[in-house]
Amino acid sequence: MAKIEQKEVNIDQVVRYLTYTFDKATQKMGKAMRYKDPETKSIVKTLAYQYQVDFCYLINEIQMGPKCLIQKAISDCNELIERAAITQTLDSQN
Repeated sequence: MAKIEQKEVNIDQVVRYLTYTFDKATQKMGKAMRYKDPETKSIVKTLAYQYQVDFCYLINEIQMGPKCLIQKAISDCNELIERAAITQTLDSQN
């Protein structure tokens, strides 16, 4: 029987590429901030902050998660980047 060759993923290179792409997709979104509203005393998060938090969790999953789930995490990360780019485009049109 022939052995099935699996492609090894260079995780560092993938993370660098995803980070670069995410930065490009969110560069015009504004500052990522989390602050306490003085009037309502509630925590307010900007959209850029929410995207950054989600992105960081996905990058952590790629770097620290099991190898069998890396492709899923990369796919999820690409979807998040695409959503961020669409959001940025819609915001710039308004």
